[in-house]
Amino acid sequence: MYEFFIGDLFRVFSIFKEINNYIYVGKQLRKMKKKAEWKKLKLHKAYFNVMYTVINLPPEVYESEEQYWQVYVIEILKPTNDWLASWNLQDVVSLRVKNKVDKDKGYYFYLVKYVPMFTDLSIGWMIKWGLISCITWWAQVKWDIFAKFGTLLHHLVLFLHT
Repeated sequence: MYEFFIGDLFRVFSIFKEINNYIYVGKQLRKMKKKAEWKKLKLHKAYFNVMYTVINLPPEVYESEEQYWQVYVIEILKPTNDWLASWNLQDVVSLRVKNKVDKDKGYYFYLVKYVPMFTDLSIGWMIKWGLISCITWWAQVKWDIFAKFGTLLHHLVLFLHT
């Protein structure tokens, strides 16, 4: 039981670090948008500190095999990744590449998103601790549990002291 509580306690510190990193990414993106490289690399900022770019495949690439598409995307992203490393963002953002190629519809592009990383903070964790907080608050309002616990602890100390 105590391992569960201590593990979640350490997780809280990690979550504070992730929130700090999220704020750091937002500040860096605001600074980066003012630079000439931002437009040169065709970068865009979306909601929630997400940076993205679209890579259009030229005809000589999309008419070849799919493995060449991936090589082309990696080559195109190298300058962007190097630029992110110069801003110290390589450890706090993750790369998500979505293949949007559909030959039937004539779509030949990749959507590349750079998203702030969250490894410990999750919706499930927030729901769990939100419920625990609500139940604790409800029990405190209904039965004044902390005052009763304090009184019980005080009597226990007095008993043990005598």
